[in-house]
This record gives sequence, C-alpha cells and structure tokens, in this order.
Amino acid sequence: MFILYILLNKSYIMKYLRLFENFESQDAPSVEIPSWLEKKLEDVHTKPGQGSIFAKSIPQVVDLIKKTLDETKDIKEIATTTGTLTIQSPGIGYNLVLPIDEASSLEGAKEGVTTKVEGPNSIEVPSFETSQKINDFSSDTLTIIVRPKKDEQGQALENQYIVLSAFPGDPDIPRASEWNGKYAVVIPKK
Repeated sequence: MFILYILLNKSYIMKYLRLFENFESQDAPSVEIPSWLEKKLEDVHTKPGQGSIFAKSIPQVVDLIKKTLDETKDIKEIATTTGTLTIQSPGIGYNLVLPIDEASSLEGAKEGVTTKVEGPNSIEVPSFETSQKINDFSSDTLTIIVRPKKDEQGQALENQYIVLSAFPGDPDIPRASEWNGKYAVVIPKK
C-alpha cells in the first residue's frame, strides 16, 4: 500500500526534490575564471624572467584549475583568508622565485634586475641568473589565487569569487610589490 502511495505521488516528491536542489545551488559559491587569465598565464608564466613557469600547456593548467575549483568545498574560507589554494600536480612547473639568500647562493649566480608584471603594473625586482638547469627547480605544487569578486564600488559580492592568478611553486611568496628585497626571480641556464 505504501509503495502504491509513493508511485502515485512520485511527481510531487520529484517537485519537492527539485526545489531542494535549487535552494542548495543558490548557496553554492560561484568562482569565475576570467577570460583574460589564460593570456596572463601565457605572458607571465611560460618563459624564465618574471617568476615561476609552467611545464604544462596553459590550456592544461586552466583545465586543472577548473577541476580543482569544482572539487574544493571551502572556497569562501580560502578566498576570504589566505586567498591561496594549493594542490599537488606532478610535473606542473618550475619554482623560480626564491628567498634572496637562496637565490644568491645558486651555482654561478649573477645578480641583476628584472621586470615583473603585477596586475596592470610592472615592478622591478632582484633577479639571479644561474648556471643551474631549470630541472633543478621542478615543482609539483600548483598555487591558485582566489579572492572575493567585487562590484563597481569595491564591495565584495556575496558568494562570488574570482581567480586572479595561478603559478607553480611556493604559495607563501608574497606579491612582488611586497618583496622588499627579500625575494628574487631565478633565471636558470637554458
């Protein structure tokens, strides 16, 4: 009798399940991967001179970012605190930003200056050319920068986030404008 009741009322049950699903999805965070991100990653993170670089193609990196975001449940907490989401991905790239004392002690280190892009700005930062090969700097860490999305007045939008960057390597390296001579870009032998 109970089974007959459920079968007859299946459409009502399905209607309420759909309402519940819609309610849940409204609370789910939305993370935008902006259209300009791929070009930024291509320009900044594919050749030595500005910082860490990817060993994988940028479309592969963007796919990995999407997959990671889909699987991450605590986006709100990450975006409103550290802003960094890290995962392990074998062979993702090369960590070419080091504390200046480490960079200066690399084989054949020659100090210089390089220009690093940060948002719409260019910043001069210390650099060290080294005779070491790029494989000496291999990294399996992918760092994704996720922050709250803001409206035109600069106010954070509820449950909306945006990917600002991604790079292989140390998630604890601050923005280039905050290096204060403590970090340097490493430029390995070709």
